[in-house]
Amino acid sequence: MVNIINQTPLHLAAANGHLSVVEYLVNQRVEINAKDKDDWTPLHYAAEKGHLSVVEYLVNRRVEINAKDKDDRTPLHYAAANGHLSVVEYLVNQKADINAKDKDDWTPLHLAAEKGHLCIVEYLVNRRAEINAKDKDDRAPLHYAANNGHLSIVEYLLHQGAGFRYGINGQSYLHFAAANGHLRVVEYLINQKADINAKNNDYCTPLHLSAEKGHLSVVEYLVNQKADINAKSQWVDFLYLVRLLFILLQQMVILVLLNI
Repeated sequence: MVNIINQTPLHLAAANGHLSVVEYLVNQRVEINAKDKDDWTPLHYAAEKGHLSVVEYLVNRRVEINAKDKDDRTPLHYAAANGHLSVVEYLVNQKADINAKDKDDWTPLHLAAEKGHLCIVEYLVNRRAEINAKDKDDRAPLHYAANNGHLSIVEYLLHQGAGFRYGINGQSYLHFAAANGHLRVVEYLINQKADINAKNNDYCTPLHLSAEKGHLSVVEYLVNQKADINAKSQWVDFLYLVRLLFILLQQMVILVLLNI
């Protein structure tokens, strides 16, 4: 029996951490890997909510530990995203795929870094998670830590050997931090020899992006650190070209009118 979103009673018991109910239902031979409308199994729910005892019981009953939902996320993805270290540790010890990728090629490490869960980032890296794993936008976990201002994770990942790299549109870690106004991350990256005048595919530097977003403290810092204050983006050149074409068209119209 399922509800309107295709959840079984086992899904709901697992989601709410009711171990005795989970044990009873499994002993009644319910489908232990049943999927709801989003392809979540009971293990997804238990891992996402951090119910370790339920997770342990389900795994011991041979549940599919790497089951994927409609977004190709495993229970480990959700445990990492929500900061449940004990569940992450247990799933990894039980051979969950530590580098599993969802439909956007995000690994559990991407999610932990994006959400700011340092203890989980440290654990996953220590267990040989791919520190420079790329998603579909060519972004590594460090991109998301910088983008969200998680300085401790930025420091840790760089110390563990994460390389300076560029994501979609040629954006560096410094671009992401500057665009979102994360001054402390910007300061740290500059101290780590990040290229202060790095240009993305639109020729925008970190100074362009921080100025565009109105982050005065970041702008002031970058200028004080000798960022090129006169750097021009491709967008500026494009606007100049548009204006030039408009002037030429005006002149052509005038010439045509004069010849009529």
